[in-house]
Amino acid sequence: MTTVLMILFHFLFNPGSKPPVAEKWIIDRNSVFTIEGKSNVAPFRCQTTEYLNNDTITLFRNENPNAPYSFSGGLKILIRWFDCEQQVMTREMWRTLKEKEKPEMKINLISITRFNQHSQKAMGLVDIELAGVTKRCEILFEVHNGQPKLLSFSGTRQMCFADFKLKPPNKLAGLIKVEENLMVRFKINMKAAG
Repeated sequence: MTTVLMILFHFLFNPGSKPPVAEKWIIDRNSVFTIEGKSNVAPFRCQTTEYLNNDTITLFRNENPNAPYSFSGGLKILIRWFDCEQQVMTREMWRTLKEKEKPEMKINLISITRFNQHSQKAMGLVDIELAGVTKRCEILFEVHNGQPKLLSFSGTRQMCFADFKLKPPNKLAGLIKVEENLMVRFKINMKAAG
């Protein structure tokens, strides 16, 4: 909503500028989100198997070649979509991420530096909401825009449980302890709406 208000404000006070082109994109089912970490026993990986929401994102492209693209909308990922390949670890991760109190992780795309029709890197600004805490992050994305109706952002970001006021999970009365640092991987695939 803030992005839309900023765009409207810009055009009210800059009447000579053209309004941005608004493109609607639907999040594809094969988008993947992964959380990787380590314990004192072994590394672990929790990944979504598919994206089941029909979320739509609006991408605004304006005429200024130096201005980043902006977004309206985001993604909602149910914590229960994460599978850690071991039932005990999966349930412990759900508990750690407060799945019962806050069942969704939300990712709102804010902006991304300009990209062309070929694969290239672009810096994105993203709000991640997890367990009721929102953190704004910069993520270096690999953008794939080779086909007219398909768009893909792949990126990684190192985070930690404390970023969201969470404590790392531990199992078996503390004998297995998970480290604080995590690697979060995003692969957001989108197709043009309409």
